[in-house]
Amino acid sequence: MRLLESIKAWLSPPAPADVGTPIQRLSNALLLTSLSDQDGFVLCANEAQMFMSFFRDGVFTESLDLPAKLALPTQARLLEMVGFDEHRPQEERLFLRMDNGRVEPFVAWIRTSAMGERLTMAHYKNDAGERVLDQRPFFEELARGRRAYEARDFEGALRSTAIALTLTDSDRYLMSFALGAKLSALIALGAAPRSEEAFVLQSIEAALGARHPVTLRVTAELAGERLKFAQREEALHLWRSVREPFFVIFGEDDPIGAELAALL
Repeated sequence: MRLLESIKAWLSPPAPADVGTPIQRLSNALLLTSLSDQDGFVLCANEAQMFMSFFRDGVFTESLDLPAKLALPTQARLLEMVGFDEHRPQEERLFLRMDNGRVEPFVAWIRTSAMGERLTMAHYKNDAGERVLDQRPFFEELARGRRAYEARDFEGALRSTAIALTLTDSDRYLMSFALGAKLSALIALGAAPRSEEAFVLQSIEAALGARHPVTLRVTAELAGERLKFAQREEALHLWRSVREPFFVIFGEDDPIGAELAALL
């Protein structure tokens, strides 16, 4: 109901002092709607069809076919909320503060395809919202690890992920996220224990669900790492387990997906 009201508010001429407010309400309504299901997330795409959809439990359960005048500014507003710009990494976190003081966390990805910009936003489970504000040091440490990894300082990346793990406060999602980063560094060093890889993937799936965007993304990235080290059969096994829902969520021209699709 809140979503329909926000759409009507946008289509109705606003008072001069309220210009821009309806699209802010619509953007919030999209995020709040995704909270109605623990495994739900919002897929927002600025492509030829200009559509926004809700994807839950591996299937599309609702779709909004929006006109460009609605889709374009809504996506722009979501990008503004997440804090994307051309100089930042294309994966970020958004902490949405609720009226009751609770904070709900989202993870967002953006990329530019032949059809335009594509934004995917996923809500991940937050069983103790009051801790989310204390998790910024975790993400900052993980960002330092990512920069070290990109500079091929894999030992530095491992040190950062080890510190990040001490900041998770037993949160299964954050532990899995840090372990995934640790595993990427281990693979880059040529030493990735199979037992640890299985533990990471099982932890993420247990925390978020097998078809959650975070689960799919980590699995695909691990497959990509295996491919770099000429471990083709292992990469193929990982990719087959996530290929179909991955393309539904991130698009068939996603760089990681396109590279892995060449395996088939």
